[in-house]
Amino acid sequence: MSAFLSVTKRELAIMHRSRTLWLLIALVSLIGIGTAVLEHRAWAEESAQRGNLQQQEIGQWLGLGDTHFHTAAHRGLFLVQPIPAGVILDRGVWDFSGSAIWLEAHQRNAAQLRAVDAQAFIGRGLPRGVGPVLLWIAPLLTIVLFHGIVASDRRSGVLAFSVSSGAPPGAIALGKFAALSIAGLVAITAPAVLAIGLATSGGLAIIDGLAWLSALAATILIASAVIVAVSAASKRTVNALILLLMLWFVAVVLWPRVAAQVTQIVAPLPSSQVVRSEAEALVHDLDFSKAEERIAEQLREEGIAQPTPAAVNIMASETATAEALVPLFAPLEDGMARQAAWMDWLSLASPLFAADRYLDGVATTSDRDQIAFEQDAEEARLAAQLAMGREWAKVEGGDAGSPEAWGAVIDASFAQIEERDARPLGPMGVVLWLIIAAGLLALSIRSVRAAAA
Repeated sequence: MSAFLSVTKRELAIMHRSRTLWLLIALVSLIGIGTAVLEHRAWAEESAQRGNLQQQEIGQWLGLGDTHFHTAAHRGLFLVQPIPAGVILDRGVWDFSGSAIWLEAHQRNAAQLRAVDAQAFIGRGLPRGVGPVLLWIAPLLTIVLFHGIVASDRRSGVLAFSVSSGAPPGAIALGKFAALSIAGLVAITAPAVLAIGLATSGGLAIIDGLAWLSALAATILIASAVIVAVSAASKRTVNALILLLMLWFVAVVLWPRVAAQVTQIVAPLPSSQVVRSEAEALVHDLDFSKAEERIAEQLREEGIAQPTPAAVNIMASETATAEALVPLFAPLEDGMARQAAWMDWLSLASPLFAADRYLDGVATTSDRDQIAFEQDAEEARLAAQLAMGREWAKVEGGDAGSPEAWGAVIDASFAQIEERDARPLGPMGVVLWLIIAAGLLALSIRSVRAAAA
């Protein structure tokens, strides 16, 4: 233990004297804090815009006043998904997917029955959010600054001298790993804590913030183990640098895009244009008579003895349409779920990609969360339509109705989407790579022993 602590202290002292430790901390902190501030500002602006839009939509709806039931039936509004504060940590697929649902009581336009096309879950660009930026920048800068942490000692003869002086190879490898991990963890501390503070002040659960931080810290440990292992196995520092940069490029840039292409091939989505054409034809040919009888009986059981024919028609058409469209849209939902599963499994090949998938889920902006939003929004839309239909059924004569009577239904539907439980991806990939990192450290010990022989 004393040898391990001695190596750790010596490596940190070398980093301090060479200014590389402070350079790493300064660069990562500057980039990370800047990203946190910019993402928080973007979230605040977009959140305010979405809140204003929702209030405007509800205000226009309530401003209809008393109006003919059929006019009101074809007036609609958007239920806008609130942008979660977790986007400060990781935007996930937020920028590539829909985030609003159209709510119309007598909706017969099949083209509006979906929230989005849902084709862009895996088309990712440059990283957004503090998490992905730190996952890209911190390992890259650590590689550039400390790729020779073992190889330079090996080339100069310091490694052989340390072992011949009685320092255990295990203490040397683990001490260098500990020093590198401390440097990386200290570098990400300021931006990570700031990002969590900003996100939790915006509504992110503190447990999600801690889960995000733990995954980020675990990734730093994994990266440190890889750097030490490659450096220990390299005879020259330049060889270690080239190999580590290649590994970083594959893990961060190349493999996620390969995984996206593989996912599109093995789990293709049905053509939404074909699905919508089939939906329009199906709606056009529906027979609502049986549905009207069933709805009228349900209303009578609820105590509405004389439901208005128009209200029964509205509720029956919506119910029959929804029931008929479920088999058509099910392949889209199933396809998106298969794509998410494939991306999860393929991400296991890269520690940084696996961590990114997990951070997406913690911030509730993953593709699984988007699928859940669409499913919940569809359920909320149909529930609100049926509730509105019951209100219309109570209107004497069926000639008029006040939208204020249905405002609570709209608010309840909006809340159902807003309060949806987060569905974070499991940390299996991060845990798997922590185990692999332990194996890499064992190999590093063997490399140090061989180099000193």
